[in-house]
Amino acid sequence: MADVDLTHLDTSEHIKGKTTDLSVFGCHVSTQYPFPEGTRIRIRITRNGATFATLATVAHAKFGLGMGVLFTRTDPDAQAILDGWLAALRDN
Repeated sequence: MADVDLTHLDTSEHIKGKTTDLSVFGCHVSTQYPFPEGTRIRIRITRNGATFATLATVAHAKFGLGMGVLFTRTDPDAQAILDGWLAALRDN
């Protein structure tokens, strides 16, 4: 689990949460008040002093539980951070 900061690209509204089920394609964000399905966002995940940031879209949302997020445009430096985290998770 890691801290997450989400920013709505159209309104600049911010939501904080915790991420679970991290994958190369996206993750689940646990938050009380998720953005609606289809919302375009910037997601920043911070873990062990490193930050992964990318553009994403909310794939599904459930009030009180959170939202599924699909990564849509990740630059190579951010991808390297994500790949390192996923490799560490596989090794555990």
